[in-house]
Amino acid sequence: MQTSIARHQKGAQEKGLSIDVRLADDIRPIIADTEFLADAISRLVDNAIKFSPSGAGSVVLGVDRAEDMVRVSINDQGIGIRPDALDDMFQVLHQVDRDRMEQQGFGSGLAIVKAIVTLHGGEIKVESEPGRGSTFTILLPAAKRRLGA
Repeated sequence: MQTSIARHQKGAQEKGLSIDVRLADDIRPIIADTEFLADAISRLVDNAIKFSPSGAGSVVLGVDRAEDMVRVSINDQGIGIRPDALDDMFQVLHQVDRDRMEQQGFGSGLAIVKAIVTLHGGEIKVESEPGRGSTFTILLPAAKRRLGA
């Protein structure tokens, strides 16, 4: 996760944003491909920075425990997403408001994130309000028992 943050630190600073990392003390281990999972988190942090206006405060990356799951959340204070666009946003080649906003890429980033999360037995959710920002939440199953035990 540190790599995901470091990769985006400069871009965030150039927009007058900070990346605030909040790690809970009681995080349980997960069994995951660290490169794939880091890529998924990196894509969400990149989007949070990209769709936040300059000087909009911080992007918050939180990791905590949610019962038998590990919750990773990325919260921004960006432009938000219309409620009617939420259902299709994880589809391949789909970009929300492509006609109104200059966006780079093919619209595959969120589909890739969803595929990585699904491969790890998890799920991804989004809560958003136009003009107030978005929170993407990844829920991943915690390991059933302590590793190495």
